[in-house]
Amino acid sequence: MIRTDLETLARPDGRKAGTPGHEAAAEYLLTRLDALALRPYGRLTGYEHPFDAGVGVVGRNLIGVTPGRNPDLAPMLLGAHYDSVISGPSADDNAAAVATMLEVARRIAPNELERDLIIACFDTEEPPRSFSDRMGSVRFVSDILVGPVHVAVIMDLVGHPISFGPVDIDPHLIFVLGSESHPRLPGMLAGLDIPVVPTRNDRIGDRSDHRAFRLAGMPYLFFSSGEWPAYHTYEDTIDGVDVSKLERLTRALIQVLSAADRAALGPAEDHDITEIELAALHRHLGGAGMALAAAAVGVERISTRADLDRLVPVLHQFASSGGR
Repeated sequence: MIRTDLETLARPDGRKAGTPGHEAAAEYLLTRLDALALRPYGRLTGYEHPFDAGVGVVGRNLIGVTPGRNPDLAPMLLGAHYDSVISGPSADDNAAAVATMLEVARRIAPNELERDLIIACFDTEEPPRSFSDRMGSVRFVSDILVGPVHVAVIMDLVGHPISFGPVDIDPHLIFVLGSESHPRLPGMLAGLDIPVVPTRNDRIGDRSDHRAFRLAGMPYLFFSSGEWPAYHTYEDTIDGVDVSKLERLTRALIQVLSAADRAALGPAEDHDITEIELAALHRHLGGAGMALAAAAVGVERISTRADLDRLVPVLHQFASSGGR
């Protein structure tokens, strides 16, 4: 179903809030949540959480729940925004993540997990509403969230392959921000069915819907391949999305959610992940790649948190340029 959902959501006219394409995408997602037999969340009578998005636009968060065995436990949340910034396909931003989320929801059966799993299709993540009180995830947390979530797992820009030019890496590699928000989260990223590089969120900055949960003091993970040359352009079509990467990510997300389901977490608790970051970079960049990375930031070797603070923005910019 990933490809079907991706092709349906990556409409030529886009999903920009307030447009017919956005309305069509929302209606399609409502049929998908219903087909998955998800339960409405909290006090909602259906899947829709409408809110004022400004300039005459009504935002529409679409929220469902896969019930767990113990509704008294804090639920987990898997989320991705479905709106687009332009009237174009915006396949990687963010139809690919939404399609992946729906596939995770399809594969996790009711009562398979101990905790409820909230499936959140967030609206109005894109400019001009980004990081304002008109942003869908912000409104979800402020308006209808019942108590804290156990962990929020957010996705954005997850479908395109990554390249670092002369460095030979797995193009399915994905960055994961937020594992510093609780000491038990890094262990959940070990042995996944997709290569990951944990990175502190403050090295990149809040870029998506995880921000609302971070500010609310809840543990979170943010999966992203980062920006790329087609980002926010009409070139962001399904041709640039690697569906096999989304399939691997689906399996990895189920692994993460299953591990988090069993873990004792509680409120966010910042901790140092320097050694974890370094180990992941060595594993995926190799000796030659780490030597190039050290040269890029003017040190003999990458070995400290300060080195990583300088390196990560460089890697992000390099990946954003398509490895050139």
